[in-house]
Amino acid sequence: MKRRSTINRILCAVIILALLSGIVLMAVGGSKLEPEDPLRDTADELLAEPQDGGSTSQREQPLEEPEVPPEEPPEEPEEPPEEEPEEPPEDEAEEEPENAAEEPSEAPSQEPDAAPQETENEPEPGETASPSPSEEPGENPTPPPKPNPEPSPSPSPSPSPSPSPSPSPSPDQPDPQPSDQPGGNGDDPGPDNGDDPGPNPAVSPSDEPEPGPTESPAPVETEVKIATNLPNGIVTQTELPDGKLRFYAYGVGADDLSVRVQVRKTSERRNATIYGIDDKNYSYTLELGESYQFTIYLYQPGHETKYVTRYVTYQADRADEEHPEVGDYPPFITTNIDHYADGAEIEGDNLAMIVTVRSNPDYQIVTADSITVKLNGVNVEKHGGDANPEYDLFFEPPNVGDYRDYKIEIVAWYGNNSRYWCKTLRYHALAEGDEAGTVTIVLDATTVGLGILDEGEYSIVKGDTAADVLLRFMEDYGYEISYESAGANFYIRRISRSDMCYGAEVPPELWEAILRDGINLNEGQHDRDSLGEFDYTMGAGWMYAVNGSYPGRSMNRYEVKDGNTICVRFSLAYGKDIGGFDASGGNMGALSGYCGIWINGWYQETGHDYEETGRQEPTEAEEGYIEYTCSVCGASYRETLPATAHEHVYEETDRKEPTETEEGYVEYTCSVCGETTRETLPALPHEHTYEETDRQEPTETEEGYIEFTCSVCGETRRETLPPTGGEDEPGEEDETGGADESGNEDG
Repeated sequence: MKRRSTINRILCAVIILALLSGIVLMAVGGSKLEPEDPLRDTADELLAEPQDGGSTSQREQPLEEPEVPPEEPPEEPEEPPEEEPEEPPEDEAEEEPENAAEEPSEAPSQEPDAAPQETENEPEPGETASPSPSEEPGENPTPPPKPNPEPSPSPSPSPSPSPSPSPSPSPDQPDPQPSDQPGGNGDDPGPDNGDDPGPNPAVSPSDEPEPGPTESPAPVETEVKIATNLPNGIVTQTELPDGKLRFYAYGVGADDLSVRVQVRKTSERRNATIYGIDDKNYSYTLELGESYQFTIYLYQPGHETKYVTRYVTYQADRADEEHPEVGDYPPFITTNIDHYADGAEIEGDNLAMIVTVRSNPDYQIVTADSITVKLNGVNVEKHGGDANPEYDLFFEPPNVGDYRDYKIEIVAWYGNNSRYWCKTLRYHALAEGDEAGTVTIVLDATTVGLGILDEGEYSIVKGDTAADVLLRFMEDYGYEISYESAGANFYIRRISRSDMCYGAEVPPELWEAILRDGINLNEGQHDRDSLGEFDYTMGAGWMYAVNGSYPGRSMNRYEVKDGNTICVRFSLAYGKDIGGFDASGGNMGALSGYCGIWINGWYQETGHDYEETGRQEPTEAEEGYIEYTCSVCGASYRETLPATAHEHVYEETDRKEPTETEEGYVEYTCSVCGETTRETLPALPHEHTYEETDRQEPTETEEGYIEFTCSVCGETRRETLPPTGGEDEPGEEDETGGADESGNEDG
C-alpha cells in the first residue's frame, strides 16, 4: 500500500507538469483557432446579407475573420498493441493522462468528479489550453463541431490497456512511473450527449478504430448569403448617362439557391419583378428624378427566405461653382447672412447661418435633407431645424495676422433642379472684450395690437450674447423682466412696465386663425401692465429673431455680431403668428402656419396654398359652387358656379288688373329655375273730363298757360296763352287795313 501511495503522488506530479508544459507550448505556439474560410476571398468582394434575413437600408459589409497562424497538428500516436483488459500494466495507466493532455480542445469541460488541481489551470476566455484528464478529448475547436456519424464507443469503467506512448509535451518531462490507480479517461464516464468525444485511450483499437489527433478538423458550415453590387443611395446622371442600372445578384454558400429581384418606384407604390439577363446579371432603366426600392430575395429549399433592400435615387448632376444653376427651375436659396457683401469683414469666432430653400416656381419649402453646406470645403452638419435648418460656422484664428478668409458654399436641390450659392467672408479675430460694433434691439407686440413698444442701439464687445444686450435694454427703458437662465437655457417668462399693454387687442384675423388652429385659450389671463407666457392663449410667449430669422438656440448662447437687429417678439400661437414656428420646436395645434405674420407693427401676408375641398355642381334650377381651403392655415372661400343654360318654361303666377287710373300687370315664373318676369297691362281707356287746375296769365313779353287735369285718371295738359304786349286784340283791324289774325279780309 505504501508503494501504491508513492506511485499515486508521482503520477499526480507528472500530470501537473504535463499540464503546465502544455500551457507553455500553447502560449508559444499560438492558440489553435478555426481554420480560414475557403470562401473568404470571395466574400470580401461581395455585399453580404445579415444573418437574421432582415432588410437593411445600408450597404452590407463583408464579414471579417481574424487572421491567425495555423497550428501544427499534434503527432499521430502509435497503434497500441492488443492486451488483456483484466490486468493492465502499471506503466500503461500513467501514460493515459499524457494522451489526454495532448488532445486539442476548444474549451475545457469539467466533470463533476474532476480533481481540484485540474480546474486551477483552466484557461482564460478566448485562450486555448491542453485539456486535463477530466476533459472530453477530441473536441474540434470550430464552433459548433459536427457530430461524428459513427457512434462513439462508451468507455469502460475499468481501465483498458493503451500501451501506445504519446509524445511528451515537454522534453523536460520525467518518465512516467507505473501505478495501480486508475487515471486519465479510464475512470471518466465520458460524454453522453451524442457528441463525438474523439479518440479515447480506454477503448481498445480492436473494438473501434481510433481517429487520432491528426484527423482533419470538422468542415465549417458556409454562411448562405446574397452577393450583389447593387448600389444604395444616390446615382447621378454622370455615373449613369443612359439611365440603365446594371448589377449582379446571386446566392453563395450552397448549390440549391435561387434569387428573385423586385423593384418599386416610390411615386407609384407598385412592385414589379426584374428578370435577369442570366442567373446573375440584371438591368433596369431608371427615370431621372425618381426613387426606387430594390428587394433581392434569396430562396433555399427547406429554409427561411432571406432578403436585402437597396434604395436608389436617380438624379441629375448637382449644381457646382462652374454650373451654379442646373435644370429649368433651380430652387431659391436665402440665408440670414445675405446682407453681408461678398468679402465683408465679420468679427466673432462663430456664425449661426440659417438657410431657407424654396422650390421654383411653386415656392414650397425644401427640407434639410436636400441641402449641403461647406465651410472652406468641409461639410457642416446642421445644428437644428428642418424647414429652415441652422448651421454653426466656426472660424479659427489665423496663424499669422488677424484676418482669414472663409468660403461658404450651399448646394440645394429639388427634383432634377439644383442651385449653387457661395459667399466669402473675411474673419477678423478679436480678443475677448474688444469692441465689436453695435446692434439694434426691438421690442415687438404686434400680435396684441401694440406694434413696436421700444427699440434702441447698443455697443457690443466680443463675447456679448443676445441675452446680454436684452438685459441692458430692459434696464435702460424701465422694463422689469422675469426670466430663467441656467446653462444653455435662457427663457423669458414675462416683461412688465406700467400701462405697457394699455389698449391691447388681438387682431380679428389672427384670433380667427387661432380658433381654427384649436389652440387652448386663456382669455381671462392678461393685464395692462405686463405681457408674458400663457396670456390670451396657452401658446403665448416671447421669442427672438436676429436679422429676421429665428435661431434654434437660447439667447445666452447666441453671440451677436456688428449690425445685428435683435427683435424680441410676443407670440400667441407657438410662433406661427410671427414666423417662428420652426424654431420653437413645437408641434402644437392643427395648423402648420397662418399664411401671414403679425410683426413690426403690421400684418404681412405670405400667401395661401388653396386646394379644392368641396364642390356642388350647378343645375338648371340652382347655382353650384367650388369650395377652396388653404392647406396651411385652413382659411376657405367659395367660387359660385352659375346654373346651367336652359329654355324657360313660364307659367302665370300673379296678376293685377288695370283700372282707368292705374296700370296692371301679369307675373310669370319659370317652372325650371324659378326666374320671374312681369308683363304690364295699360290702364283702361276712358273719356277725359278736364278741369282747369292751374293758370298763369300772359304778359306783354311772356306767354301764359292754362293747365287742365282729368278728374278720372289725373292726366294733365296745358294750353298756352300768348304774350299781350304790342299785339292787337283778336279781330281788331291793323292800321294798314289788312286782315285780322283770323285771316279774314275786311268788308
